[in-house]
Amino acid sequence: MNLGQVLTYSSFGNLLARVYEWNYINPKHKTTATNSCLTFTSVGQSHGLFNGTNASNYPEWYEELDDKKKALLNEIDSSLRNDLSALPMMGLRALLESVMVERVGDDGGFEAKLKLFEKNGYVTSQHADIIRKVLDAGHASMHRTYFPSVGDLDTGAEVVKHLLHGIYVLHPKVQGVAANTPTRQKLQ
Repeated sequence: MNLGQVLTYSSFGNLLARVYEWNYINPKHKTTATNSCLTFTSVGQSHGLFNGTNASNYPEWYEELDDKKKALLNEIDSSLRNDLSALPMMGLRALLESVMVERVGDDGGFEAKLKLFEKNGYVTSQHADIIRKVLDAGHASMHRTYFPSVGDLDTGAEVVKHLLHGIYVLHPKVQGVAANTPTRQKLQ
């Protein structure tokens, strides 16, 4: 924990709780090994998916989600705020799958769902490739004990937030724009 982080706590009690977490609860920060992929250091990210923890700071799309997706997002947010890295990436993977299943069904594996997602127009081929890379990072966290960097987690979270904004906010708004736009009259 560095001095800059100390200044971000609202009370001495919160600071003490954080020190306890760092020294007793979160053992990955104490892990050192000769294998470079197993060497961890404290990154002090202490941030989550949202700007704050109350509903007024949630993005517009949050209210459009069902309770299960909200609960999953809150767990991802909480794990990010507690400086975890593998679990939030697994959570992002689970959330992506949940959104795809909601929109295209539960037939096939991740790749089949993603192809249907693209085929049904929810994402472009370029965006599908981006999502595929985030899914792959989630698979690596799940199956190969991958602990992504803060930057990689932030990127994965931004991809997921962008997708949620597009599906739950922009798509309905654009449908409204289309409905309000007068059709072109052909001259005879």
